Amino acid sequence: MTMQNDCNLVLYDNDSAVWASGTYRKGVACYLKMQSDGNLVIYGYSGAVWATNTIKGEGQYVCILQSDRNVVIYGGALWQSRTNTITASVVIDSKITNGLNTTEEASHRVASSEPGIGGRKLAKM
Repeated sequence: MTMQNDCNLVLYDNDSAVWASGTYRKGVACYLKMQSDGNLVIYGYSGAVWATNTIKGEGQYVCILQSDRNVVIYGGALWQSRTNTITASVVIDSKITNGLNTTEEASHRVASSEPGIGGRKLAKM
């Protein structure tokens, strides 16, 4: 998953885009943030440019890129990209900032609202 310089968040399977936020040129210096209210938001200098609109109240939420290529917000599954397949090869690009966490497990943490595991921190990769 890549936050491109043009502000578009794109999920790639190898070199093919399988999902995009549709935020091409809608912001500058954009970043992805998993908020503590359950909403996953792309922010630019001027404010929010895209959101999952999954506001469910204060809690600990996490956005996971699963091994089946589906991107899901947990804390109760609130939103998903519906890009899952039986098998997939997905690359998470280090260009996403403000809450990026990755693991070497079957699923990959993309962003988290949980303090101490990347929520509200600038991830350095």
